[in-house]
Amino acid sequence: MLDGELAALHAESQEFSDTPSHRKCLHSESSLQLSDKAADDSPDDEFQPDEESDSDSDYADEEKEEREAAWRAICIFDPAALSKIHACISGTVVPTWIDRLPSNLGEKSHGKLKADQWLTLFTIFLPLILPEIWLTSRTTRNAALLDNFHDLVKCTNIVCSYSASNASSDDYLYHYIRYRGSSKKLFPGVSTRPNHHYAMHNRDLMMFWGPLPMISEFPYEQHNGTLQKIKTNSHIWEMDLTMLRQICRRGRLTGFIQDCISTQSPFSAALMVMFPNVMTPQSEMSTVSSHSEAQHNSRGQKLPSVEYNLILDYIHALRPNCLARHYKDLPHPEDAVILPPVAVPVTHITHKGRSYSTFSMHSGNSSISYHRADGTVDAGFITSMWKQILYGESHLFIIVSPHSQLSDDDASQSPYTSRPGFLGTLVYSQPPLSQKQKQVLIQQTQIKAHMANYTRPPGTFGIKAETMILMDSLHRNRE
Repeated sequence: MLDGELAALHAESQEFSDTPSHRKCLHSESSLQLSDKAADDSPDDEFQPDEESDSDSDYADEEKEEREAAWRAICIFDPAALSKIHACISGTVVPTWIDRLPSNLGEKSHGKLKADQWLTLFTIFLPLILPEIWLTSRTTRNAALLDNFHDLVKCTNIVCSYSASNASSDDYLYHYIRYRGSSKKLFPGVSTRPNHHYAMHNRDLMMFWGPLPMISEFPYEQHNGTLQKIKTNSHIWEMDLTMLRQICRRGRLTGFIQDCISTQSPFSAALMVMFPNVMTPQSEMSTVSSHSEAQHNSRGQKLPSVEYNLILDYIHALRPNCLARHYKDLPHPEDAVILPPVAVPVTHITHKGRSYSTFSMHSGNSSISYHRADGTVDAGFITSMWKQILYGESHLFIIVSPHSQLSDDDASQSPYTSRPGFLGTLVYSQPPLSQKQKQVLIQQTQIKAHMANYTRPPGTFGIKAETMILMDSLHRNRE
């Protein structure tokens, strides 16, 4: 078994020319022989280097300077490109739960990036700006760099996805082999690392184990963090029982909150304030009386005509046998069902653990992708949200202003059309609160995820109008 693995590693090393330029000598192969007396009796401080001899620190400094010089020689980002990357990091609109990267990225002063920051950099920020940088001058090398980066981002999005299939696993291996092959041509002086070989096995891991985030170390690290926060009073002999007892208490408390938060009581209202992230499905909410319905709706504001008509059309589609009437369709017959012209405005909601808001409150939290009624996915900004109680049930109506798609001529100029692995889309940029903008009504369950966006000036990618790049990588295929 071991011989077979060694043979496979050797074959892969020959295929990608990973053989090191010099032979690395192991400690056991050292030709230096010490006698037992010298090894046992000689103290370390007896060795004193000559004044003319070079110290280890001098060698380390020279080696460090050589590495930095070699890195500067192969660096592909000049100061102008770094300036554009910094501007992208500062100017990209992201939701509040995304940690923005240091504005001086690339400098030593900001320290090391965390693993989550590296993921954000390669799945959000760099795909927003590198196509623009490398396509400004359409050279063969820039095109090769962009294709190489596209393969890497494609593999990253697949391996970090919360869904997996045989097709996506094969797609990962195809793009990763392309990435490794192009990397050897673009960066011949950069040696292959063990992680490059480990990543070749991700296809088999996804085939056998499914989505890799489910078996990654991050959930277990979070679990360990929860256990470490439990107070044990240094009673080591009781630690296992203490932690088990605390975990059971936490589970019972969570179940109690979920059972009580949907009831109509002052205690339920207090729970909603204390635990805002615990949401109750609308189907589980109790029916509201007619008096409570009238009281709730009377506290609202008058709906704009566009929003009112959208809600009326939705109610007609939801209840075709009980047509609600427009409040202006006078005179109303006796026992007519009239849609109230008022509703309670909502500025923030929580959906699948994420906070969503209207555009006027936070543009990053309002930028979403959503499922349309025909099953396709579209994107836009949340312009307003309204809550009404109709027929004894609470309804949340989300009004979205969809983005304007590019024309066929402009779409052919977009680098994201030919490189779908970036998960980017280029659209026309226009004010979402404009009166001319088309608006649609969706339900909370239709929200897919947030979308990062970066507005670009006219002339970008040869498109005369102002555009906006949308990045649909934040959901990671969570359901």
